[in-house]
Amino acid sequence: MGKQFGVVHLSGQYGNVRMVIDGGKGRAHLSDVVTKDRIMTEEAFAPTRENMSEFTGAALAASALRKCLGNQSTGFGERYLTSRMQGLMRRIVSQSSGIGGERSVEIAANAAMAYDFDLNREEPFAGRFKADYDLLPNVDRNMVQLDVPVFDTRLDLAKPQGATHFRVYLVAGLLADYQFVGGTIPYQPVNAALNGLKASDQTAVLPLRGLLVPTSIQLTATIANSPVVPVDVSLVVGLGIEFYRQIGGTNTLMGSGNAMRIERLF
Repeated sequence: MGKQFGVVHLSGQYGNVRMVIDGGKGRAHLSDVVTKDRIMTEEAFAPTRENMSEFTGAALAASALRKCLGNQSTGFGERYLTSRMQGLMRRIVSQSSGIGGERSVEIAANAAMAYDFDLNREEPFAGRFKADYDLLPNVDRNMVQLDVPVFDTRLDLAKPQGATHFRVYLVAGLLADYQFVGGTIPYQPVNAALNGLKASDQTAVLPLRGLLVPTSIQLTATIANSPVVPVDVSLVVGLGIEFYRQIGGTNTLMGSGNAMRIERLF
């Protein structure tokens, strides 16, 4: 190992030379450079290659999940949403079948892992929408209904300060399992034709009415052409709420308080 001489000790890496402070003395040594070629060929990096492959599958499935929520999800997510969705899919991979580096992304078999997934952890949907409701998919899993019985908007909605109105969204999308196929893109959906198909419905902008003035909501999201949905494709259902401030008949979307979550996978 080389030694550094001089009043100021250097630290960090310069090319293949790493500078360190050891026992108060500066030392320099050659580092073991890890290159892409080594990672992709050497046996010692086999676990790394397996993780890279499965991470690709998780990332593709997470992107498809985001697509299932449609454009309505754009304004609800936090800055870490993409990485959290990838983490969700990575956990699903860990529960799926196959050998290391080739495990499937078996979403349908592990659907419960995605229940109540808030797009923004700091703005949970349940913290804003407190009314009772039912989500009713049809037996073919290509349509879902939202039924919110009569509720009091002042008691059952936690509105941000200044809000006068609100809107509720129902979104539904089809999400296929992913399987290992090898090649440049090592994972593909088991049913590409259905993967990412989506539908949505929404209320009008409704007033936050006075105390004990009843409101009810019925929404339906139907996938176009009512496709036949096989067991390895899931129906993703999400709910969202936006708040508005109305002045002079013009509705302005509030900058806080809006929330959306993945409710269930059917």
